[in-house]
Amino acid sequence: MLSLSIVTPTYNRKKVISRSIDSSIELVEKGFAKNIIIVDDASTDGTFNFISNKYEKLINTQVLLIFRLDENSGVNKAKNIGVKMSQCEWIAFMDSDDYFLPEAGPSIAKELKSKNNYGVFFFRCLNIKTGCLIGERCDANIITFKQVLNDGIPGECLPVIKKKIMLKFPYNEVLKGCEGITHLKILKNGVLAFLSNKIVRGYDDSGEDRLCSKQSIMKRSKEMLQCNIFHLRYIAYASPRKVIGIIARIVYYSYLFIFRR
Repeated sequence: MLSLSIVTPTYNRKKVISRSIDSSIELVEKGFAKNIIIVDDASTDGTFNFISNKYEKLINTQVLLIFRLDENSGVNKAKNIGVKMSQCEWIAFMDSDDYFLPEAGPSIAKELKSKNNYGVFFFRCLNIKTGCLIGERCDANIITFKQVLNDGIPGECLPVIKKKIMLKFPYNEVLKGCEGITHLKILKNGVLAFLSNKIVRGYDDSGEDRLCSKQSIMKRSKEMLQCNIFHLRYIAYASPRKVIGIIARIVYYSYLFIFRR
C-alpha cells in the first residue's frame, strides 16, 4: 500500500462532501492510499455529524480519521492539523467539493514511486462542468521556484507533498488560504518539485463559498493584501511583469480593504 494520506479540510460542505470522500475511499481500497483525514473547520451545517454517521465503520477501522475544530480557523490550519494526524510519508491535499478521477490512484503512485527524489508534486485537474483541462497543456517536468513565482502553476493543481516537508514548512495560518505562499517557501529552500501531466482531480468551481470565487475574494481583501505583501520578500527573483502585477494587486486590495469593506 502506498504510504499516502488524503487530507481534506471542510467547512459547511455536508451536501457535497460524500463525492470527495467516496473517491478517496476508492483509492484506499485499491491500495493507492492508506487513509483519509477529514478536518472539519467548525462547520455549522451538520457536516461533522453527517460524516460521523455515514462513515462510522471506516472511522472505527481508522480508514477515515475525522477531527473537528472548535472555531472556524481557516483552511491552512485545518490542513496543518491533518498533516500532523498522518502517519504516512506523503500527503495529498483534496478539497471537500472536488474528487479523484478514476485513474488517479495509478497515476499518482507511478509518479511518486519513480521520482522519489522530489518532495512536491503538482497534478493536473479537470473542470467538471466543461470537461476541459484547467490551465494550459504542458509537458511533465521539474518546476522551479522562479517558474512558480513568475508564472504560477498551470491552472488548479492537486498538491502531493512529503509529510516531513510540510512539518518543516507548514501552511501560513495567518492566511485562510493562499497556500501558494507556502509552496514558494518550500521551493525557495531547495525542495525539488515536479509538475505532472497526469489529470487526477475533478475540480468544481461552482460554489460561491470557494476561497477563489469573486465574492470570497471581495470579503477577503485584507487577506489578499497580506498575501501579495508576502510576495514582496521574493521581489528580487521576480520578473518585471511579476513585480508590476504584485504592486498592482497591493494597490487594488488596499482599495478594497479601505473603501469597500
